Amino acid sequence: MENLYYFFLNNIIISIGFICTIIILIIYEIMEYTYSKYSINPNIAINLINHKNGIILDFRDKKDFDRNYIVNSINIQKQNDYEKIIEKYKKKIIIVIHKNNYNAYKIIKKYNNIKENRITYIYDGINAWIKTELPVTRNY
Repeated sequence: MENLYYFFLNNIIISIGFICTIIILIIYEIMEYTYSKYSINPNIAINLINHKNGIILDFRDKKDFDRNYIVNSINIQKQNDYEKIIEKYKKKIIIVIHKNNYNAYKIIKKYNNIKENRITYIYDGINAWIKTELPVTRNY
């Protein structure tokens, strides 16, 4: 234990780097856990669409949406439209696709309190859908 103390004293930059790395990993894991509470995988999304009247709202920009999108998903571009669209589909379960989990989580947190937790998102978005080898449509 005494050697560890001397190591830290003699290698202060390495020690600080190690401590910072540990802190960043802990913060990252906490954030991932928080985001994943509201997420689903593509197979659950299909079940919600087919059996629970679910709808997919895709919040990616038009270029990304045209590259790959899920059949019958609705692309939403402007933040002003978010509330109108979510209000329009309040009777359905809303499944969000976004370019990253953090942005999807922000949408979920903003509207879930209003809509009785009827909004969820696909973890890793369209990438998870494609990895699961589910069909996508492409516009060129």
